[in-house]
Amino acid sequence: IFFRLGMNLNLRDEEEEPLPFEGIDKATTLHESKAFNQSTLDAKKCKATLIKVLYLLAMGETFAATEATELFFNTTKLLQSQDVGLRRLVYIMVKELSTCAEHVFVASNTLCKDMNSTNDMYKANSI
Repeated sequence: IFFRLGMNLNLRDEEEEPLPFEGIDKATTLHESKAFNQSTLDAKKCKATLIKVLYLLAMGETFAATEATELFFNTTKLLQSQDVGLRRLVYIMVKELSTCAEHVFVASNTLCKDMNSTNDMYKANSI
């Protein structure tokens, strides 16, 4: 009946489409996060790496306390960027990593600064 209406229900087409985050592994992503320490940041690459880490966390990947702490502090260095989208992702990462990283109280100063900022985008994202 579906074929008479012009609908094609070929399920194989759906199975062949690759998943956007297929093949992401923790070690590679942690290595990519070292780019957060560079003096000139590539906001696009940093966003892609942050999204990969968030994906891994959403999929239940666990990070050791030392890995999470290093990633946390590398991520907070991105707050020096003026890119609003990147800063938004940093706030999400800080929230997600705060449960497994050590010494997260350091980031609270930056969050307070952004909450009191004159830039409405910084203020909204930090809240």
